[in-house]
Amino acid sequence: MLYDPERRWAPRAICRVEDWRLFFAEGGMPHSTPAAATQALWDQAKEICASCPALMECERDTLGEEYGVWGGRDQHQRALARKALPRKAARWPEEKREAWGKELHRLRQAGVTWPYIRRQTGFPQPVAEKLIKAYEEALASRQRPVAEVVDLPLPAEPAGPYKAPFPPRAGQRHGWVRNGRGMADAYYRGQTPDGRWLFMTHFSGRGNVHKWIRAEDVLLYHPQPVVILTYGGRPDAKPRAREPAA
Repeated sequence: MLYDPERRWAPRAICRVEDWRLFFAEGGMPHSTPAAATQALWDQAKEICASCPALMECERDTLGEEYGVWGGRDQHQRALARKALPRKAARWPEEKREAWGKELHRLRQAGVTWPYIRRQTGFPQPVAEKLIKAYEEALASRQRPVAEVVDLPLPAEPAGPYKAPFPPRAGQRHGWVRNGRGMADAYYRGQTPDGRWLFMTHFSGRGNVHKWIRAEDVLLYHPQPVVILTYGGRPDAKPRAREPAA
């Protein structure tokens, strides 16, 4: 369990029957070392925490608490732990990073604000956003369709000598292709194993046109997952020399 947002362990916490003023002793700020008298009171509260049956859960779920002694840690210790959190999170196993990203993504989708997320989990917004982004990217990569392998003939004619410049902006599909002396906005369908020919679809006055285009005549401004299309008889392959007649 990553954390318990409802803190169902709270009824088992021993601090419920202790003097709360000991756990919230005045003096000291989260980001500064407290005075000796304040630290002494905090240390007394930590001694009570040490015998608490809910110590582990409390320590796990209260990193975002700004004031007081929680889970055997005072407010200054938690502030230092939150400061070190970005560095620690970067070294977490991929499974743990993705699990936290999924949970944080769920909270944001439910409309939970960043300040409340920080208080619940201890994560500052920049760290939480990185974990959410990593989760979303991992989810998208698992949902990509499997590339289909089909047999299609390559064109027999080579590309023309004229090379029109590609537009500097992106279009509405996958890439620009040189279409004769003009330019067309096209969808990527696949390519040969060596990547020298790409199979593209673009619109003409008579409808959609499906064509093999040389790689140098294609600019993919929205790169797509690679689809390998097999073929027979390359148009640019050197013809075999005929054997002399007997």
